[in-house]
Amino acid sequence: MRAIGIALDNEGNVYVTDDGNPFVQKFNNNGQFLMKWGGQGRDDGLFSHATGIAVDSQGNVFVADYNNQRVQKFDEQGEFITTWTMATDLNSTGTPEGIAVDAQGRVYITDYQFGRVQVFSNDGQVLLAWGSHGLEDGQFRKPVGIAVDSQGNAYVVSQTNNNVQVFELPAFEE
Repeated sequence: MRAIGIALDNEGNVYVTDDGNPFVQKFNNNGQFLMKWGGQGRDDGLFSHATGIAVDSQGNVFVADYNNQRVQKFDEQGEFITTWTMATDLNSTGTPEGIAVDAQGRVYITDYQFGRVQVFSNDGQVLLAWGSHGLEDGQFRKPVGIAVDSQGNAYVVSQTNNNVQVFELPAFEE
């Protein structure tokens, strides 16, 4: 197993995506295996290459499925809820890699292919996008990780740029 994504829920359970198999695994806070879900494929609830994972305050689990170019949402028992793709203005679908959820349930996703970040509502509506492919401030080459803090900042790891950029997020209208 080569863990590639990790997330915690409010109960202290640990969710892991693994580069070597197409499953989400769930462990308790003592490391005891609880369950797994997924499998290889393109259908709902299956993965081709699960990368980033995040859990919201309601216990919903969001998984970036890189090769299937989508994000899937599950409940805490691994039951499939919905899926969505990364929107682009290039008539192409982006490739989700890193994923984070803020305290309001908004989902932040890095787009590895197009070098940008997109923010979605908890049900998959695009709220905001920023960044482009490049080396300058506000640009990314292969953004792989993202985290958000309680102060309204997003931290984005750009693999090829070898940096972390910090962005102050705008106030979202709910």
